Amino acid sequence: MAKDSKGGFIGTVGQQCDLESAAPICYINKDLECLIISESGKDFLSNIESWQDNLKPYDKVTVYRSKAEAEMELEFIDLSEIVSHLTSKKSL
Repeated sequence: MAKDSKGGFIGTVGQQCDLESAAPICYINKDLECLIISESGKDFLSNIESWQDNLKPYDKVTVYRSKAEAEMELEFIDLSEIVSHLTSKKSL
């Protein structure tokens, strides 16, 4: 993940940032809109000088301004009890 001078972020979707993977590279602008830069790191590197000219809306990623905003559309599951239970079983 990288941050640009305009307050936006560049990163891969669905896995850790790796320019050698087949994961899409996206740009999230300061308005939290997600735009696809390229379908893979290889494509991104081959068009590095003009990547900003090829941005297209990418609807597979949604960015929320806060957890409260996300909770209006999504259900959050508290995993702390499950993790605690699994951790106590490991120590047995």
